Amino acid sequence: MEETIKARKTRNNGAKKTPSFEERLSQIEGISVKLQESETSLDEAVSLYEQGMKIARELEKELSEYERRVEIISEPYNEEDDYNGSYGEDSDETESEESHPLF
Repeated sequence: MEETIKARKTRNNGAKKTPSFEERLSQIEGISVKLQESETSLDEAVSLYEQGMKIARELEKELSEYERRVEIISEPYNEEDDYNGSYGEDSDETESEESHPLF
C-alpha cells in the first residue's frame, strides 16, 4: 500500500507527471462519451474500452489504499466507541428516563 503511494510520489518528481485521481477519473468519463458516439469504429471502441479499464483498475487500487489509510487513522476512535458503547441507542435513553425522578 505505502509502496505504491511512495512510488507514485517518486514518479511525480520525474519528468513525466502522473495525473491525479480526479484527472484520471475525468479521462474515464471522456472515454465513456467517446464510446457512446456512433461514429467510433469498433477497433477504436475496443482500444478505448481497454484504456478505460486500465485506468479504472488503477483508480480502484488507489482508492483501496486510501480507504485502508482512513481505517488505520480511525482505529483509535473506533476502539473508543466500542468501549463506551454505540451512540443513540434507545436502551440508553430508556434507562436514563426510568432512572430520572422527573420521568
